[in-house]
Amino acid sequence: MELKEYILNWNKLDQKTCNEDLFINLFISYLKGIDNINDVMFEGDGAYFGRQIVIHKDHNYISDTFLKFELAYDKNQIRVYSGNHHGYWQPEFISINGNHERWEELSNVLFDLLRNVFCL
Repeated sequence: MELKEYILNWNKLDQKTCNEDLFINLFISYLKGIDNINDVMFEGDGAYFGRQIVIHKDHNYISDTFLKFELAYDKNQIRVYSGNHHGYWQPEFISINGNHERWEELSNVLFDLLRNVFCL
């Protein structure tokens, strides 16, 4: 299954799922595929905690709006939402903290990307 297909199916659900291994796997692959620093935009302080970024691969070209994500993060937690929310609350695809079994895997990929993009 591809990430877009997952999101299309997820959008049809009345009760949205969170932290599914399949989505985490697909999202990690998506993050690893970000090779243009212009696809990652720093949004400043997060609305709820930490910092916030928007990731939209190939957004300078004809790109898929289903593959636009907003992430809130700090050293203890990561949340991933759709980037197509127009300012309204959205359920999370991912909401994990350091106690989650997939924390290390996801946080390593995300923080490596942030170091590469923002020279941290």
